Amino acid sequence: MCPGRRAAQLFFCAAVIFAMRCSQTASAGPAPTPAAAGKTSRTESYPITTRLDDTLIGMQGVVYLELGDDALGVSAFFQIFNLGASSWMPSNIVIDLPRGFTSLKVDQAPGKPGFDEIPGLGVRLVGTYAPGQHDTHFRFQMPYSSTGSLAFSISLPPRTGQVRVIAEATPGTKLAVSGFPKPVMDRDPSGRRVLSTDRTLAKGEGPLRTLDIMLTGMPAHARVGWWLLAFAVAILATGIAAAFRMHRTHFSNDDLLQARFLLTGQIIELDDAHDHGMITTAEHDELRRLLLDALGSTLDRD
Repeated sequence: MCPGRRAAQLFFCAAVIFAMRCSQTASAGPAPTPAAAGKTSRTESYPITTRLDDTLIGMQGVVYLELGDDALGVSAFFQIFNLGASSWMPSNIVIDLPRGFTSLKVDQAPGKPGFDEIPGLGVRLVGTYAPGQHDTHFRFQMPYSSTGSLAFSISLPPRTGQVRVIAEATPGTKLAVSGFPKPVMDRDPSGRRVLSTDRTLAKGEGPLRTLDIMLTGMPAHARVGWWLLAFAVAILATGIAAAFRMHRTHFSNDDLLQARFLLTGQIIELDDAHDHGMITTAEHDELRRLLLDALGSTLDRD
């Protein structure tokens, strides 16, 4: 693992600890008693219900946004408090993730509280939640757009009464969360800058149901991977086209097949990048034209 990536992961862990400590100042319900806040006793058993209305369940969450090399990392942590006398087994509680998300990872051991993946859609809350506190987590990525901004939504589990959103801060980065106060500049335990905003429901308000997040002004390094790739695609396409047109008789059939395979693969990747908003339509069309021109030069040999 490269030193930069390792440093980013260490910063991420520190920020999550920082966020979870801060989030203890507000919760979806009354603070749990010392007995409830500790680990659930293994010797005790509780009646189980699947009906949320029959429980004293409250939830609070932290969402952390990390500027990666190739995509925005989104980590979601939810603390689930069961203040009642019965265990709760959720039934079909789904968190919808934004269109185009990738690299979903869930932190859940079989039979334990956590999330299961729903391919292409999001995650489902699973497990049995005995009286006490339970920490759950999942993570996914959002591909960068070519504009330096991202807007996406995440649905929230029921009875979520408090959420904090934290974004890694760089010069020019701006965070906005619909219905939340204006983010403030803060620092994590290691002194790194973060943007942070949180919302706690007032008495009588309904639960938070959706997070609508917008991140703008992301630095150039967050998108440099695509621009380097686009430059390489242009060089590859023009180079192949020129080589095959100037030296038509110097290439074997194997050379032709390899060139066609390479160019076809680049066209597929280019279309996928456009579908995920990583490049504009104009950029896509120009690069695709270069690739098709190069592909055509290899077909002229047949």
